[in-house]
Amino acid sequence: MNQIRIYALGGLDEDGKNCTVVEINQDIFILDVGLKYPEGQRRLGVEIIIPDFKSLVDRQKDIKGIFISHGHDDAMGALPYLLKQVKAPIYTTAFTASLIEILLKEHSIKDYTLNVINRFDQFEIGKTSIKTFGITHSIADAMGVAIDTDQGYIVYASEYIIDFNNRHAAFSCDLTQFAEIGKKGVFALLTESVGSDR
Repeated sequence: MNQIRIYALGGLDEDGKNCTVVEINQDIFILDVGLKYPEGQRRLGVEIIIPDFKSLVDRQKDIKGIFISHGHDDAMGALPYLLKQVKAPIYTTAFTASLIEILLKEHSIKDYTLNVINRFDQFEIGKTSIKTFGITHSIADAMGVAIDTDQGYIVYASEYIIDFNNRHAAFSCDLTQFAEIGKKGVFALLTESVGSDR
C-alpha cells in the first residue's frame, strides 16, 4: 500500500500563494508554485509573498515533477524562487509553458527542464501514472492533475468553473473524463481556496 502525504505550503486560507505537495512513498509531486500580493497596508514595503520552500530544498532529490495548472501568478509566480533552490522538471501545457519561459528569462534562469503536455493526457513519471484534464478558467490552456495511487486518484482541480456554453477548445472541460476518474476512485480531491471566505 502506498504511503501518502499531502500538505500545502500556501493557498489554503488565502487568495494566492497556491502550492500543494503530494508525497507517494518517497516521491514528491508539487502542484502549483504561486505567489501572493500583500493586501491593504498590513505589509508596507513587501512586494510579493511566496511559500516557504525549506522542506522541498531539504528533499530536492525526491522531487519528481512540478505541475503548473495555469498561467496566473497565484499558480506559477513563485516558480523562479523555487528553481533558484532546487532542480526539478516542470510539466504544463503549451500556453502556460510560454508564460513560464518569459518569467524565467526575467529572472535570468536558464538551466531548467520544461515539459509541454496536453490538457487531456496520460503518462508515467517513474512508477507513478499521471492524468491531466482540461478545466475551464479565465485563462487559456488550464488543466487539472490526477495522480494515480493504489488507494485511488489524488485529484488537483486548481481553480475552475463549470461552463456548458463554452465552445473554445483552450477553455473547455470534459465532464465525462471527470466521471471516468471518479469511477476508479478518488482518494483526495484538492482545489484552490480562492474566494472560500466569501
